[in-house]
Amino acid sequence: MTTSRCSARPSASSWRSSPRRRTWGRSERTSCAATRSTATASSSRTSHLAFWTQLRQYLEDTGSPILTNRPSSDHWTNVSVGRSNFALSLFNNFKESRSGANLWLGGPDAKAHYRLIEQHHRPQVDAALTPLGEVRWREMPDAKESQIMVHRRVPPNDPATWPEVNAWMASALRTMSELFRPIVRDLDASGWVPAASIRPTGPEESLSDLGGGPAPQEFREIAG
Repeated sequence: MTTSRCSARPSASSWRSSPRRRTWGRSERTSCAATRSTATASSSRTSHLAFWTQLRQYLEDTGSPILTNRPSSDHWTNVSVGRSNFALSLFNNFKESRSGANLWLGGPDAKAHYRLIEQHHRPQVDAALTPLGEVRWREMPDAKESQIMVHRRVPPNDPATWPEVNAWMASALRTMSELFRPIVRDLDASGWVPAASIRPTGPEESLSDLGGGPAPQEFREIAG
């Protein structure tokens, strides 16, 4: 059996007298840390793939009219809402023990569309999504996209929670699809008046900070 360099460091009792003390330097420690990080990332990606695979099967088995995309090892998956530059995204954040769903808005009119929804539909959106969890309005002025998110605390990396998460995500998909499809269909960016008063939407984080699910070609984590 081959022993990795990370596990081959001499024991504490022989460390002071070992010639390897001179060779076990910063580069070895950095290499071992990178190896552990890679192993953790690989394990997370395997778990994400397993989760999305069984979620899609759950949706099919329960006769859901809304199905997620082909399962992948990403921390998110997407569902169309019938218009380009918009998508519903489901995500799992293993590190922060939470799952969520969001309406993703992209394209050149993302900010105008976001503000139109906020100006004209916020009470409706809040009323529909609050029963599902914590609602977050994320304009993200320095990014190309915006999000309207709902999330809840649950350890999605524990398979024992998956039946609960499955049921929640199916409910979130149904609620958000029924809520946002007609809103998104009728949005007209030319109807946004920049001088209108916009309520603050809270502190802004990057997508990698929050892990809000990504839509096509725009995202990379939350969540390891």
